[in-house]
Amino acid sequence: FQSGTEQEGNIVPLEEALIVNEPELRRELIMNVLNDNPEEYVELLKQARMNEDVEVVHYAITAMVELSKEYDSKLQELERLHQISPEVMEQYCEFMEEYLSQGLLEEQIERVQRQRYEQLLEKKLKHQEDLHTCVCMVKNLMKLGDFEKAHEILQIIEKKWYRHEAYWILKVQYCVEQKQGEELKRTLDKMKKEHIYLSSKGREDLALWIDS
Repeated sequence: FQSGTEQEGNIVPLEEALIVNEPELRRELIMNVLNDNPEEYVELLKQARMNEDVEVVHYAITAMVELSKEYDSKLQELERLHQISPEVMEQYCEFMEEYLSQGLLEEQIERVQRQRYEQLLEKKLKHQEDLHTCVCMVKNLMKLGDFEKAHEILQIIEKKWYRHEAYWILKVQYCVEQKQGEELKRTLDKMKKEHIYLSSKGREDLALWIDS
């Protein structure tokens, strides 16, 4: 974010702009987000809602409400298109994945949307069991607290994509969520023993559990 002038000294990180003691700068920041691409700054807007500046809070809440309306509108359009043309399924699922990842929804509404997302993924899996859809299904089921069904999909991934890092990352997350300490240890030991390759992103995801 660059405030008002082209001078290099006035360029500050977005997060820092929220905590500096300059009300005009904070408000200018939020207004820029509001008028630009609020979907790129959801985490920042969440922080801004807790700011001591009443105007900043108002702007941030306004931006999130408007963003939520836009997502809802797009969701309704995709639902309508999906009823007409099953080919929209891929786009529909991708949008639901993005929407739910933003953390814009209240708990009860999020649960309803996750249940809808589960139904979409189930339809998709009936046509073809691809890795990405299976991974999305497991993550969504864990968010819904359906660990039994999540385990069933994990077993499918294990059979088809045993050496893919996505399986091992999910397995570790599953063990952590279920507080299965012994199984977690066995999983991590097996990863080492079988030399499972992890990308830099994969190592980042498992940084808490693996040696650097």
